[in-house]
Amino acid sequence: MLLYNGEVWVNEMRVTGFDESGGIAAQAKLQIQMADLGELNFSGNYSSIGFGALDKRLMERNREETIQYDVAANIDAGKILPKALQLSIPLYAQYQKTYITPQFDPFDQDLEVGEKLSLIEDASKRDSIREVAREEITIKTFNLTNIKTQAGGTGKPWSPSNLGLSYAYTENTKSDPIIKQDKTVQRSLGLDYVYSRKSTYIEPFKFIKVNALKLISDFNFSILPSNFSFTSRMINQDNSRTFRLPDTPVFIFDDKRFRWERNYVLDWDLTKSLRFNFRANSMSIIDQIRQSGIADTPEERDWFDRDGNNVTLNVIDDPLYPEKYRNQNLRNLGRSKNYNHNVSLNYKLPFKSIPILEWINAGADYKAEYGWDGGSLITIDDIGTPLGNTIRNGQNAGFNVTFDFSKLYSKSGYLKSIETGKAPRATRKKPEPAVRKNISGKDKTEEMSKEEDSESVASKEKKKTEKEDKPRDPSMAERVILRPLMLIRSVKFNYKDDRTTLIPGFMPQSKLLGQSEGFSAPGWDFIAGVQPRISGENNWLQKNQGWFNPSYNFNDALTQTKRQTFDAKLLIEPFKDFSVDVTFKKNYQESHTEVFRNKKMDGEDTFLQLAKYDVGSFDASFFAMNTLFDNSFGLYNQFKDNREIISRRLPNIQNPGVHPSDPSYAGGYGPSHNSVTVPAFIAAYTRQSAFDVELDQQKVFASNTYIPKPNWQLNYNGLSKLKMFKSIFSNITIKHGYISTIRVSNFQTSPNFNSNDPFIELSPNNNYYSRLEIPAVSIQEQFVPIIGISVKTVKDMKLDFEYKMTRNLELGITQLRENKSKEIVIGGGYIIKDVKTFSKKKKAKKKTKKDEEADPDADPLSPKAKPSNNRTSVAKGRDIRINFSYSLRDDISQIYDLLTGIDAQADRGSKTVTLNPTVEYDVNKNLALRFYFDYSKITPRTSLSFPVTTIRSGITLRFNIN
Repeated sequence: MLLYNGEVWVNEMRVTGFDESGGIAAQAKLQIQMADLGELNFSGNYSSIGFGALDKRLMERNREETIQYDVAANIDAGKILPKALQLSIPLYAQYQKTYITPQFDPFDQDLEVGEKLSLIEDASKRDSIREVAREEITIKTFNLTNIKTQAGGTGKPWSPSNLGLSYAYTENTKSDPIIKQDKTVQRSLGLDYVYSRKSTYIEPFKFIKVNALKLISDFNFSILPSNFSFTSRMINQDNSRTFRLPDTPVFIFDDKRFRWERNYVLDWDLTKSLRFNFRANSMSIIDQIRQSGIADTPEERDWFDRDGNNVTLNVIDDPLYPEKYRNQNLRNLGRSKNYNHNVSLNYKLPFKSIPILEWINAGADYKAEYGWDGGSLITIDDIGTPLGNTIRNGQNAGFNVTFDFSKLYSKSGYLKSIETGKAPRATRKKPEPAVRKNISGKDKTEEMSKEEDSESVASKEKKKTEKEDKPRDPSMAERVILRPLMLIRSVKFNYKDDRTTLIPGFMPQSKLLGQSEGFSAPGWDFIAGVQPRISGENNWLQKNQGWFNPSYNFNDALTQTKRQTFDAKLLIEPFKDFSVDVTFKKNYQESHTEVFRNKKMDGEDTFLQLAKYDVGSFDASFFAMNTLFDNSFGLYNQFKDNREIISRRLPNIQNPGVHPSDPSYAGGYGPSHNSVTVPAFIAAYTRQSAFDVELDQQKVFASNTYIPKPNWQLNYNGLSKLKMFKSIFSNITIKHGYISTIRVSNFQTSPNFNSNDPFIELSPNNNYYSRLEIPAVSIQEQFVPIIGISVKTVKDMKLDFEYKMTRNLELGITQLRENKSKEIVIGGGYIIKDVKTFSKKKKAKKKTKKDEEADPDADPLSPKAKPSNNRTSVAKGRDIRINFSYSLRDDISQIYDLLTGIDAQADRGSKTVTLNPTVEYDVNKNLALRFYFDYSKITPRTSLSFPVTTIRSGITLRFNIN
């Protein structure tokens, strides 16, 4: 048997290289300015296949041919009308056409369009192929914007110049290989009315000039608004999209949208101190019948109204039925789709008009918003109940007041002198010298002598009276005793309350001001921003059940939110140059959601409030300094003891027994129960009694009467003004501060909590379910610093010292974390001035004899002669800046396990020492040298980390190139 081996090679056709034929592109523009009438613009663009910018790669070049031309006119057509009309008619018109022809056929993408056309001889088919492949875009625009006239006067409510008329027409037509025609026509017609005037006030008691009655004399009011305007816009948009395939039936889809937008503005300065603003926006839908579905021809499609009812027979009987249907809805102002308004009222209290109270500055403001949003026309049950609408409102009330006690004290001349040390002196005019005339011809010397004697007696009498009336300067004893009584210098207070409500399923339709017919629903109070009461007695929801969706299938939730912000600042100055800033802050926010729905109960319809859920957060300035220096282990033991006390104080059933897991606690309230740990934690770390501390801390902080604890910052810089230090120190500042904050980043309702019977069910750990779950409570406090001293001598030597201390406590569900740190910071600096080490001596150019003759100061014997310039001048030296800082920080973090009760375990912490001296010197204005030395040593408190020592040193050069 013979075996044969062989190879067979088959030739293949291969494509190599790229078609690198280039393309061309051109652009032309022409602008014609027609004096002040306007301008005409012409433009054209062309780019061929293969064209690309220089930065484009070969594959990024054009694969289509684009032809575009554009004609636009922008003129003021009022210029061609008689001047007496004083019309302004801004007109804009545009026509733009774009043809985009691809290189390859969109359906046979391996053939170029030209190649495909060459294969077909039928001219009609060739035109069809070219039309299908090409994308064509046409844009037509015609706008008349804000047509106005100045004829008939201006500045009056009835002035024609207050009116403006606008009209816009835009038609976009597009076709491509898929869509035969996509045509959108939008027409809009607008009317604007704007009346604005400068506020003028009527002051009926202005004739009263008595300062004590200034409150009455300043009374004023305005009878006309300062601004009133409204805008009405009708926007009709028709879109029709027809697909090329299939031919039968025709795939055509219509989209008709006709909306009417109305905006209103009212600004009224009722008085100089009371301002009212109103903004409203309304949008209505003008419903139209439209064709829908698919038929052999577009005209054979059925007609439907807004509710989806087939009205084809009506159109067959009356071809004008679509117009009549639209016009009827237009006369009814359309179907309201959206309405919202905003109201604001600002009032500045008239303390400036009360002389004895002008040191008080206070203002209040109220803002309200209301919105009505129309729901979808879909139905949600078998009986055709619609989804309903959504209403929302909000109110924002704010109050601020400033008490400027410094201004109050200055009203008393004596109290003012206590601060300054000198009594205020009234400036007196010097008496004019008497003019003496000798008319009688008597002896002039005798006459003058008599006059001088009388003047001398009068002068002595006057000086005596002035000496008696002259206010005396307060003594040092008076200043020492009375000045501390004037320690409160100013008090600033701000309060804001922001609340909102959103309710879905509201069935009444919006009419005037967003209310239903007859202004019955949702009521004047709701549209004014007043928040409805949705719990307890006088429940707004239950009282108005007929307004809400009655369907059993409705299940949308309503929401109520509130946010309170409070801050106050108190400036205290016990004596001059010694100030204490005391601050109070509080932020609280909460969101409540629930479902208000109709359910069948005992055979009857009953509206129930279900699935209630609350979530929120709060933070406030706090005070826990009384335990900051205590032993951590002792405080934790106190916390554990407090838990047992709180467990027995909480509401419970009769004879609850003991907790199964820990007999020291009452049944249902174990050591990790949220209602036990939070008040016990607050009591232990603020040194309160566990028998007196509030059990529900969330309610405490939510209360309007809760006053946050004070924080403070103290500064004293008066030592440098004492005689014994004045010649040595230019400034000595002593500072001390304390900042503390309690924060709950999140609290929420427990989903298993039963408000009707909270003791009916136990959790897996044998605890009752809490009303609120608070995952974490944190207390952050720090001295900034405990003591800080900054000293600067008259010779520019600085020395700073600060001793800081911080503590952060965080109570979680199962553990308590405590972080403590102490830090000492020492810094200093010194400036060596006028160092000439790198400076060069410069020789001045000698003056010639000609210069000396021209210089009047050249004579060395002249007393005004300047020093000779023949000497060598010394360049100005530069400063060397020496700085250093040293810090020693010790921090440790410990964890306490609430479940096991194990003693504190350190999980992180370290001792850190840093030293950073630097020396800087500017050699010249462009070159600077800096020597630095950075030393850092970290010694960990736990075995989980290693000691780290870091040393960096060097010289840096900084060169500036201008």
